[in-house]
Amino acid sequence: MIVGVGKPELQLYENTEQTMQDIQRLILLEDFSGLKRRVAALSKERLSCNYVIDQLNIDIKELRMHIDAKDDLVREVMQLT
Repeated sequence: MIVGVGKPELQLYENTEQTMQDIQRLILLEDFSGLKRRVAALSKERLSCNYVIDQLNIDIKELRMHIDAKDDLVREVMQLT
């Protein structure tokens, strides 16, 4: 069964540049507890992204199987005609 998978649940930053700026800001402020929380949140986001990727890979494999089955049917019909 193919399930639509969207964005990961968490998205702290829009891009790498924003991530680096925030991390540098936290270091300059010596907010190491804040930095630790950000790293933990980024780790959760990465896990969420990996899950989305895994689900999309499963969906792609299923779609390929459906395409292969349809291609087989088309070949059989072409042989009959």
